[in-house]
Amino acid sequence: AAEKPTPRAICDRFHAIHARVYRWFDINFDHFGRTSTPAQTAICQEIFWDLHKNNHIQTDDLVQLYCPTCARFLADRFVTGTCPQCGYEDARGDQYDLVQ
Repeated sequence: AAEKPTPRAICDRFHAIHARVYRWFDINFDHFGRTSTPAQTAICQEIFWDLHKNNHIQTDDLVQLYCPTCARFLADRFVTGTCPQCGYEDARGDQYDLVQ
């Protein structure tokens, strides 16, 4: 069986691809960073704690569809079927403009 890449390996691969694309387009950065650096972690944590201290973070319960065959919760884009509000039979969970 094929070995599954780690999240780090996937990020390393796409970071290199993006760097090549930017060089090809002659796009330059003072710093072409990544989310795994200590500086980025500090920035993210500062933003989170500022939001938390000012009561901009809240908890809530979410009802979400679950696929027992896949053993995972389904993102809206994977949900299709009949709209319970208007009966439209080809509704998608992530994009359906008839009901708002």
